Amino acid sequence: VGLSVGTTRFGFGAIEQRPQERARENTTTIDFTTRLELGKFFGKEAGVQIPLFIGYSNSLANPQFNPLDPDILFTDALQALPNDLARDSLRTIVQTITTRRSVNINNMRKQRGKSSSGPKIYDISNFTVSYAYSEELFQDINTEYNNTYEHRAALTWSFSPSVKYWEPFKRSKRFRSKWLRLIKDINFTWMPKRLGFSANVLRDWNEFKLRNTTRYDLLILPTFRKNFTWTRNYEFQYNPTRSITATFSATNNSRVDEPEMQLDSTVIPRVQWLGRNTRYNHRFDLNYALPLSKIPLLDFVTLSAGYGGDFSWTASNLERNQTTQEFTRGRWGNIVQNNQSRKLNGQINFNTLYRKSPYLKKLHQPKRPEKPGDDIDSTKYKFKDVKWKAKKPYSFKKDRKRRLRHKLKTEDVEVFIITQEGDTVQGKVEIKDENSVLFT
Repeated sequence: VGLSVGTTRFGFGAIEQRPQERARENTTTIDFTTRLELGKFFGKEAGVQIPLFIGYSNSLANPQFNPLDPDILFTDALQALPNDLARDSLRTIVQTITTRRSVNINNMRKQRGKSSSGPKIYDISNFTVSYAYSEELFQDINTEYNNTYEHRAALTWSFSPSVKYWEPFKRSKRFRSKWLRLIKDINFTWMPKRLGFSANVLRDWNEFKLRNTTRYDLLILPTFRKNFTWTRNYEFQYNPTRSITATFSATNNSRVDEPEMQLDSTVIPRVQWLGRNTRYNHRFDLNYALPLSKIPLLDFVTLSAGYGGDFSWTASNLERNQTTQEFTRGRWGNIVQNNQSRKLNGQINFNTLYRKSPYLKKLHQPKRPEKPGDDIDSTKYKFKDVKWKAKKPYSFKKDRKRRLRHKLKTEDVEVFIITQEGDTVQGKVEIKDENSVLFT
């Protein structure tokens, strides 16, 4: 819980400020915020998270001089009025009042329990709900009211199962030879890597009206601005094999057209309930890392190929019919765009290539350090190349060290990090000890 109260009097300001730059009003502000975790009412074992945020702020400014008669002090103008009703009316006109209220529930969800057998497509833990409401009310001597209200709601569903690949020759004794590794490592799965959907709704409106500060009976009509949009996102990722990655993502933007009038509590869209589509785009990417590392003669080459394509559609603007005063689709039609890209990335590891030659391999090996005073012939040592490959993928973050435990019992190591698309990741290697290294 946070609470702050502040006040600023007329003439307040920094020493270096000129008189006209200092405060011209007597201002009082109040700010209140609180954060609550409502999920604790369900117990820790339930795994429910409902983070609630409530905020309120109010700023009240009384002028030093009467804005309707700038030569008179505001306090003197109040005393000159005959009754309290007239004084309250003057205060309402000349005071500058700003009020803000907000209520947010961000990422309300239920965590998956530890006893769960694994993610299921129908689990309630795959859903996340968010809602936010805010309003800002403003008035001053020139503005009778300028009120803005905003509703935001979001629903997200994400499913990332643990994918198991079918490897028919993994345990076959007939394919133990390194020359048959390409066949031994054949794998396939029907399970998608990721499925996702999200819907984001935004509804905001503004009511604005100028104040009549003249002595004439002017007709000043209020203006209204309304905005009601709905954005839907779709995501699909499927890796049929460990070396092939296929992703598809799409975004659909729609708008709910409402009557041009003061906003009420009922939504009466002019078109279908999902709104009028204004923009749609999707993108498809396919990447394939060629398994050259499984061929002994070509294991020093890394090669990956990729294809990408996207499509976008934008609706035409609406036009007002001069006869019926209704909006219809524009005469110029819609806009369609698409493009595609192809890429081919290759890399040659000369260290691995040199090790295929006994002579170059011997030159490449560094001399082992000897103790002072020992007369040891380094040619008596026999060196052996050992390799370690991670059994599961690692995740790395920029500028953060990640420890890799290879347990090879040597500090003479080389580290190669390859993405699922087959691209090599450049980084800094720090030898921690003979069994582990740090990669940044």
